[in-house]
Amino acid sequence: MKTLARMVIVLMAAILLSSPLYCQQPSQPAPPPPPPQQPSQPEQIPLGDLVKQQKAAKKAKKVVTDDDIPARPPEAAATTPSGAAGTAAGAAGTDQAGADKAKAAAPKSAADADLQKKIADAKDSEEAEKRIVQKMEESLADPNLSENRRRMYEDTLRLSRQQLEKFTAARQALEQQAAAPKPAPPPPK
Repeated sequence: MKTLARMVIVLMAAILLSSPLYCQQPSQPAPPPPPPQQPSQPEQIPLGDLVKQQKAAKKAKKVVTDDDIPARPPEAAATTPSGAAGTAAGAAGTDQAGADKAKAAAPKSAADADLQKKIADAKDSEEAEKRIVQKMEESLADPNLSENRRRMYEDTLRLSRQQLEKFTAARQALEQQAAAPKPAPPPPK
């Protein structure tokens, strides 16, 4: 029965393949379809050329030099009447003295700012060590801790306490340095 079914299938396949629909070959090759012409679509530009056009279209950045900046306007003292010239000159003198004071104070304030930064860093380090000490103490409180781990935590705790003492001493020294009286700046010449 199976053999008969196979023979029928093979026979039908042979008939189907030999039919004129499958065997027919075109006498002439089919002409290619004409390219679509759409007058509304712009001409395609390669991407590289498009990028070059966009870069060329960007405006150049303006570089400002000393030549572009106008010269300073004349001093106010030169344009004021003779009575006001004296007050303008006096005001310019106080401005100069104020500038000298600001210059003398600038290094002092920079040194103070640096000292305050060092104090803040020392406080941060001290707080971090305090957290480590607290964590090690909590870990050592565990009754199920193995002997090896307990020794490791005890060593870490001992070293962290030593480090904490160093950070505390350094912070206190910096705070004393900040609180110490500053020498008076030399008088302006």
